Amino acid sequence: MQSLFPLLDALCDGSLTADQLAQLEKLVLEDPQARQLYVEYMHLHGTLAWDASLTDPATLVSIAERSGEQPLVPTTRPRSYARWVAVVVSMAAALALIVTSMNPPAKPGVAVAPVVPTGPEPIAEVAPPAVVVDNGPIPTLKLDRPLEPQKPAPAAVVAVSPEPKPLAPTAINDAELVRQIDSLMEKVWVDAGVTPSPVAEDSEWLRRVYLDLAGHIPDSDAVNRFLADTRADKRKHVINELIALPDYSRNLATIWTNLLVGRASTRPINRDLLAKFLREQFRHNRPWTETVARLVSAEGDGNEVGEANFLLAHLNNEAVPATAVTARIFLCQQVQCTQCHKHPDPQHGGSMAQFWELNSFFQQADIVENRKYNPATGHNEVVSRSLVDREVGGPTYYEDLNGVMRVAYPKFAGQEVSPEGTTKRRQELARLMTSQDQREVAAALVNRTWAYFFGLGLVNPIDDMGPHSPSANPELLEALTKAVIATNFNVERLNRWIVSSRAYHLSSTQTAKNEADQPVDGELPLFSRMYIKPLSAEQLFDSLLVATAADRAGASYWEQVDDQRREWLSQFYQILENEENGDASTFGGTFSQTLMMMNGDLVRSAISDAPGTVLHKIVRTSGDEQDRIRHLCRAALGRDPKPKELAAFQPVLRHSNATAEPYGDIFWAYLNSSEFAINH
Repeated sequence: MQSLFPLLDALCDGSLTADQLAQLEKLVLEDPQARQLYVEYMHLHGTLAWDASLTDPATLVSIAERSGEQPLVPTTRPRSYARWVAVVVSMAAALALIVTSMNPPAKPGVAVAPVVPTGPEPIAEVAPPAVVVDNGPIPTLKLDRPLEPQKPAPAAVVAVSPEPKPLAPTAINDAELVRQIDSLMEKVWVDAGVTPSPVAEDSEWLRRVYLDLAGHIPDSDAVNRFLADTRADKRKHVINELIALPDYSRNLATIWTNLLVGRASTRPINRDLLAKFLREQFRHNRPWTETVARLVSAEGDGNEVGEANFLLAHLNNEAVPATAVTARIFLCQQVQCTQCHKHPDPQHGGSMAQFWELNSFFQQADIVENRKYNPATGHNEVVSRSLVDREVGGPTYYEDLNGVMRVAYPKFAGQEVSPEGTTKRRQELARLMTSQDQREVAAALVNRTWAYFFGLGLVNPIDDMGPHSPSANPELLEALTKAVIATNFNVERLNRWIVSSRAYHLSSTQTAKNEADQPVDGELPLFSRMYIKPLSAEQLFDSLLVATAADRAGASYWEQVDDQRREWLSQFYQILENEENGDASTFGGTFSQTLMMMNGDLVRSAISDAPGTVLHKIVRTSGDEQDRIRHLCRAALGRDPKPKELAAFQPVLRHSNATAEPYGDIFWAYLNSSEFAINH
């Protein structure tokens, strides 16, 4: 692979010779790893050029030094634009041939080309999204001859509709659709020659579904009730109960708030109000298209209009970040690389012109700072920020790689809107993104939702969908996309379908019959077992409170538990932000070290005998030592202790002098285990 990177450098800076081009084509055509590196490198080239234009060079060097990497310097622009385009088009054509001819891509029998599903429940056909074709150069302006381009005739503008008119839902039988999911998954398993893991035990599944739907583990009472329940459909009842809880909408709001604006508290936005808006949308099960439309077209004060905070967080640098984040989150498309060059795969629909055509929808948007006089400082200080639209018309200007100024008018998926200043461009974009014949929003929602529940998407990377990223189960992706559209983008029903499927109920234990299911090795996931997922910071913190009831120890202090939650979460995550909302959040060291970070009032209360805590209740429960250990294990891990655990704890209790302290140590051991920090 060492010879690949100099060739890629030469490709991007326009110095690639004919012999080098032939060598690069040979590498990419013959080596799947080289092919993947080629696509990733082209994305990286665009990202680096973008970040470099926004970031002080010293900052980039500092970031690289902290991460232990050498600072990367963007290459200079190629002097021969025509030659550079010819090289990229040639390589892209080769890649397109590979993508369409590879079968199977990674696993024997796993199809790549989408196939119209044939299931027990027919789903209404929807026209595929329009493919945007680059029909050649658009009118240009030379740098030394700035001329005003001729404006095109105004296009017919459809009536503004920031909240799309709900579609008439098609009758979808939930049970039939779940059977269709199971059938399509079974087909992949058979084709790949694997047998799925057995169904997860009740304790394993209950902990999983609580973490995924409610955002925290079940309390010991819920565990006891479920394990004692003998009904054949008791899992269905749990799903219904969890979706009806306030924690369900709160958990979804947390997930999407982190996606939309990251976890950093430094952004000058009202993050809590954005979360409240999302919470209400999910609580009332509003169509996802409505939520997307309101986020894209919002106007108003960020302290009054929660959805306005999404773009208030990203609307800078000529709306370049807002353009990229909107495409990445709602369409699962990485477009930032096309800000400065054509995407390596022409089928992906990514060109510089298309990036700036999408960007043109945001050119009217502006941020107004609302100030108020502060007598204490004697200055007018910013108290809030408002998102407004100016009556700005005409094109967006951008410079291509040949130093030529070009123009782009608002256009999305092949559909143009009037460039006049009276057109509300963001509202038109919201309408186009969420109209019935635009399937990208539905497919992106399906892929993100599937990835949330399983740890991996049907397409990976999750936010880079397209022909260059094969699907692990294209028929299933197609079926769920159609079902989402047919049910008017019903988020709750999508969640129900997935958590009711057989794949979601499988154990995380790998067997000899599905050891080939190893997506970590770069293979496509088969979902023949549940993949282990680390808990998010929010899940971990909330689960600790559920397990211990530490927030009920010392009511005067824990009235401020929300403030403590925010403070701890900010310490827990190491956040490296960029303008792309690339929120790189990781555990700060080992899990034991992370818990040591929490070793203040919260953890001391969790393992103390203070009135109101779970430990206090357990040590005073009638029963022997093993009963108490069982209650502690169920509270922390949702299961009964294993024989080897009981044997290990006996010496601790033997010298306890009948006090609560050793039980606190046992509880700490369970909370400090790696099992507490994962969802499996």
